[in-house]
Order: sequence, then structure tokens, then C-alpha cells
Amino acid sequence: SYRVIFTVKKVNYNRHIRILYAELFYFSNDFKNKNIARCISIRINGNRCLSTKRYHSYHSAQGLQVLATAFVVTANCYLIMMPYIENVIFSYELVKSFLLHPLNNFSFHIDGFIAVSSLFWTLIILPSYTVLILFMNCVFATLSSGPLWNHNELINRCNNNWWKNLLFINNFFDASDTCLDSGYLISLEAQYFFLLTLMLYASKRHKKVVISTAILTLLASVAYTFWTVTANSLIPTVVVSIGIRFSLLVIGLLIAYITYPYVIQAGPSTPLFYCLYAAVHRLIFALDAMALYFIIIHFIANIVTGELISFLEWRIFNPISKQCFVIFLVSESVFIYLFSSLHRPFYATHWSTLYMALGTLVLSCIIAIALDVFITRPIRNIIWYEFGMPLQQVEQRNMICLAKIPEEQLGLNAK
Repeated sequence: SYRVIFTVKKVNYNRHIRILYAELFYFSNDFKNKNIARCISIRINGNRCLSTKRYHSYHSAQGLQVLATAFVVTANCYLIMMPYIENVIFSYELVKSFLLHPLNNFSFHIDGFIAVSSLFWTLIILPSYTVLILFMNCVFATLSSGPLWNHNELINRCNNNWWKNLLFINNFFDASDTCLDSGYLISLEAQYFFLLTLMLYASKRHKKVVISTAILTLLASVAYTFWTVTANSLIPTVVVSIGIRFSLLVIGLLIAYITYPYVIQAGPSTPLFYCLYAAVHRLIFALDAMALYFIIIHFIANIVTGELISFLEWRIFNPISKQCFVIFLVSESVFIYLFSSLHRPFYATHWSTLYMALGTLVLSCIIAIALDVFITRPIRNIIWYEFGMPLQQVEQRNMICLAKIPEEQLGLNAK
């Protein structure tokens, strides 16, 4: 009887809430309040965040983004766990394994991010990025305790350098002068987004000049990398420098220009060889990533490639690909929390590490979606609504700030 009474009261309560909501917004002439309320709606934002509808034809890029994220998160697991395991030699033995080269060289996948991914998402995730930095600065230190829980250095770094991450300039400073270690990727993407915007704007009238400048910049980036490695012996600057990774952006830009009309035995090594390798290998990898992407598009009739396309164009990759950057950022905090919350170092194996990486990937994905639904999308929708962006443009950017048309009419043109 109590259960029946509780159910009836719950139904009546939900009915009153719906009536009140309808009276305040749906049947009101105050369209501004109605639209703002719908901008922050958890149900609407959740549906749009998890929607598999796509508004473009380059679906394979989403699969490549998700796979690159999975590789980077798994590689970070092998890297971050080193201070927390008993058999430390296990991590060093991985370098000799040929099968683990995709993980040992995980920075290549970050290069693929820069060459393939949408730079516009860098600015879209700014609210989530801000929340993560504030979380690391104010809350993270109080989450747990134990013999392995010692993050005073990390917290002090965040207290003193959080503004460098928010201004996307942390990659210009030393590794000890930044909050989130993985934030350098976001900074690089934001800086490249600014440069790419200028290049695309200039290409409207001076396309040949822009392409020539891009090629010269690519060669200058390779030369700068060679000089940096020769003079500084592979310091971390090679990883986070905007000048060194600029060739990746240029590769993506040039491939887009070139393909656009068609798309609507090792000898003894020397220090010179290492320097040449460091200067060219990222450029070649970015070129390979873009070549793979466009080969997939052009040879869709091939049986093997068709199966690969079916996998990369899997619709489940659509909502996940929109959270790739946030997943990458969140995974660092999740790894640190999981490993340092242990009471003693653990014995690492491949299966335990992959299990930890898979769990972190899933948990990071859930956190990224929650941040998107509760923080990023409401803020983004309100901003776009206040700027007066038409509903169709907001819809195509997956920034739904529902306007004055019925909800069931939305997304009719989506594929």
C-alpha cells in the first residue's frame, strides 16, 4: 500500500512539474525564457550529446579519432603506472616488443589528432577544460589518502600555473610550470586553430600564396626540428613545441586542398640519422594518416577497405568522437587517482594494464559526457542563442539551442 501511495504521489508530482513548466515556457509569449530553459535542458542536451545523427559525409574521420584516443589512453596507462608497480623492469621490457610499438610511440597518434581532427572542437570544450583545471586545483587533493597518495607537487603546480592552461600557452613553459600534463595538446590545437583561421581567410584571395607559404613553413618546421634535436639532445621541447608540430597542420591543410576536388635494411646508426629521423618521422606519420583517410574514401568499392569503412563509420563513434579531447584530458586524472589510491604497489602484467586502461577509457568517457551535458552544452547553447545564431546553424554544429519550432521537426535532414 505504501508503494502504491508513493507511486501515485510521484506521478502527481511529475504531472504538476510538467504543467508548471508548460505554463512558464511552452504556453508563454516570453520566447526568450522558453529558449533559455530549453538551452539548459538535461534531456535535450543528453539526447544531442548521445545522438548518432551526422551532418557531414566524412564519417571515417570519427573512427580514426576514437581509435587514436584509445591508443593514447592505453599508452598513458603504461607510462603513468611506472611509479606504482613492483616490477618496474616490466615497463622497460616493453620497448623491445615490436607489437607494442603503437603504444611506445603513442605521440604519433597525437600527431594524427592534429592532422585529422576538427580544430573547432578545441574551443568548444573550453568550459569542460576549465572545470577540469579547477577540479585539479581545488578538489583532487581531498579525494583519497594512503601511502601512495602524494600529489603536493601536482597541486602546487595547478595553484601557480592554472592560468597558463586556460590561456593555451602552457606549452611555451617548462613541464613543471603547467597544471594538466596533457593540456599541451589542447594548447597546440588552439594555437593551430588561430593560425589556420588566418590561412583559410587569406586563401580566399591568395590561394597560391597561402599554399606556397604552407610548404615553406613545412620545410622550416622540419629544419627547426632537426636543429632543436641536434642542439638540445631530445629535450621535451620536441614534444610540445608549436613550431615543431606545425608541419602536421600543414600536411592536413595541403591534403585537403589537393584532394578537395575529388572528395565532394638498417645499417649502423649515427647521431645524424637520429636527428633526421626526429625531423621527418612526424611529418611522414601525419602524411600516412591523411593518406589512409583518403584511400578509405576513394576505394570504397574494395571488399577489405569496405569492411574497414564499415567499422570506422560505425555510428557509435559519432558521440564518442565529439568527446575525444575531454576523454584524453580526464584520463590523466583518472589514472593518477586509481594508481595512487592503492595501499601498496601492484604487480603489473599486460592483462592487468589493459584492463585498467579499458576501465579508465570507459570511466573517462562517462565523465566527459557528463561534463558535456551539464556544463559545456548549456553554456555553449546560451552563448550562441544570445549571439542570435539561426537554429539551422546551431543544429548542424550540434549546439542545439532550440528555437521557436516544434522539437519533432528537428534533425529531419540528418543522415
